[in-house]
Amino acid sequence: MKNKNAIILAAGKSNRFAPFTYEKPKGLFIVKGEVLIERQIKQLIEAGIKEIIVVIGYMKEKFFYLEQKYPEVKLIVNNTFGKYGNIYSIYVARNYLKNTYICCADHYFVNNPFLDNNISNISYRAGTYYSRKFREFSIDYTDANVISGCYIGGSDKMAMVGHAYFNERFSNKFVELMEDEINNFGIANMFWEEFYQRHIKDLTLYVKEFAPNEVLEFDDIDELRKYKNVHMIGIGGISMSGIAEILKFWGFHVTGSDSTSSETTEKLIENGIHVTIGHDLENLAKADVVVYSAAIRKDDVELVKAHELNIPTIERGTFLGKITRAFNNSICVSGTHGKTTTTSMISVCFLESHKDPSIQVGAFLKQLNGNYRVGNSEYFIIEACEYVESYLKLFPRTEVILNIDNDHLDYFKTLDNIVKSFDNYIKLLPEDGLLVINGDDSNCRKIVKDSKAKIVTFALENENANFIARNISADKDGFPSFDVYYNNTFYKTIKLSVPGMHNVLNALACIAVCHEYGISKEDIKNALAKYTGAHRRFEYVGSFNQGVAVYDDYGHHPTEIMATAHAVNQKEHRQSWVVFQPHTYSRTKTLLDDFAKALLDFDNIIITDIYAAREDNIYGVSSQDLVDKLQNTYNKKALYISDFNEIAKYLKEHTIKNDIVLTLGAGTVTNIGPLLVK
Repeated sequence: MKNKNAIILAAGKSNRFAPFTYEKPKGLFIVKGEVLIERQIKQLIEAGIKEIIVVIGYMKEKFFYLEQKYPEVKLIVNNTFGKYGNIYSIYVARNYLKNTYICCADHYFVNNPFLDNNISNISYRAGTYYSRKFREFSIDYTDANVISGCYIGGSDKMAMVGHAYFNERFSNKFVELMEDEINNFGIANMFWEEFYQRHIKDLTLYVKEFAPNEVLEFDDIDELRKYKNVHMIGIGGISMSGIAEILKFWGFHVTGSDSTSSETTEKLIENGIHVTIGHDLENLAKADVVVYSAAIRKDDVELVKAHELNIPTIERGTFLGKITRAFNNSICVSGTHGKTTTTSMISVCFLESHKDPSIQVGAFLKQLNGNYRVGNSEYFIIEACEYVESYLKLFPRTEVILNIDNDHLDYFKTLDNIVKSFDNYIKLLPEDGLLVINGDDSNCRKIVKDSKAKIVTFALENENANFIARNISADKDGFPSFDVYYNNTFYKTIKLSVPGMHNVLNALACIAVCHEYGISKEDIKNALAKYTGAHRRFEYVGSFNQGVAVYDDYGHHPTEIMATAHAVNQKEHRQSWVVFQPHTYSRTKTLLDDFAKALLDFDNIIITDIYAAREDNIYGVSSQDLVDKLQNTYNKKALYISDFNEIAKYLKEHTIKNDIVLTLGAGTVTNIGPLLVK
């Protein structure tokens, strides 16, 4: 076999793909879960090609990672990409032309075309017969399959689709002709096929036919996206807003509606997304698809109208699944508690190691200046919610399961149903996937046997876990330090900048994932030290009364409340004050006693009205019931105060220096903090 190499043309700007190409070059688009150019590189390597020249230009820095990732790749720069045609890219790579495959970065080869049996080492151009009209070069050829002519466009003919192969004799002549003519008027503006046609009598090139759909070329943005105009009902939700921002960044036209104005909806508007507070059926006039959150009722005016107009409607989880399908490595973080924090920790570690991930997290993260990030790699780190089993619509390569507990009982009804749901979730993983799971959690241990993927465990107590924390201590702020052991061998000492034992466990899950993805111990250590928490995860709001510290936390489940109470008590303080807003009537009714027990570790307790979210009060429960439970069953004083201004007034009158105030819950209780520290 002749020693072969390859040249991949990746310098062009692909203006037809704007605005997608404002984000990244076309060759870095993800199709069917793979980066286009990386799929080609892998296929070339599989065929034994050890020298792959990639000619870059537009957004050249986006391709720099290829040299580190693939030793076979060498990058060369065509700085004239905006001025000349691709003949000039071949010209700048002319010293590498010998027995050479010529490829374009945006090709998708269904089967590996480089595993050919070209025993005679003939030069050829790949082609496909199209019975339709096309914009590629059409081919005229002889009975011996020698190309006799090529022209831009055609119909019912052989089209130049895919790669070419130049043998050394062809390459030498091609280089000679280029060097003679490249500076002549108009030559540098050509496609290489036009230059070949100009010298077709001196250059023998055969046609090698491929079946239709065996080689895919994407010449139009509509071939990559089905929907141009997306309307989102409930756009102010944390996940919905992140999806909206990602879609806008990718060039979609996005509109949305929500029942109430919020900081999130205001940010969306500032970023150029049209948001209506309340219903506006005019929003549907140009919609190609309507995306709605699980919290949206079936009788929602806009949703009903979309059905009447036969506009496709997709639930948020399903739509997010479509996004995850586009990535080769979707890392999905799930569990009843700790999803946001762990997703955030993994995200900052991937950023620290320059892996350039895309990210969707359930809270504002300062490292992202938001709750999403559009990266330029195969990695998508996502917080995967179990409510209404939306995580079953994802396409994960890696799953992290932090814990399995009683929650969302309005949907699941029983803990057994929750366990069964997570069991179905792990079955989504491919055999070459990764399952990172809590070895301390009994419900996690019930399902782990059903996974075919690689299993890595983390724990605080289970000594048989792969990753375990030992020698745990905390400073005056409650920030833990601990030694990580991997398979009973010392791994690294970690210092966190967020409080609580629950965050040690979250960090272990993060470390397990990052280790499996090849992130260095130093990058993990540095990233976790820098991580100061996501929005509303024991977040410091400010102080009042000359030294009363105010924190805000999203916790709305008894297990989360106990973890947060432990974090509070690890901090140096005089007395703790909690203002708790129960979340949903169903959860409050079902877990009333558990909520009462979880609140006992606070010195002073204020309960405000239940945040209804998506529910009507068919359960006959109120916040006063929780106050009565605390007082009558556990002899713990608690106050019920409905009005937020009255709560702020009471706290200002009764707290003193070195007290801690915590506003707690998934609803509007977060608005109390600003009333205190303004």
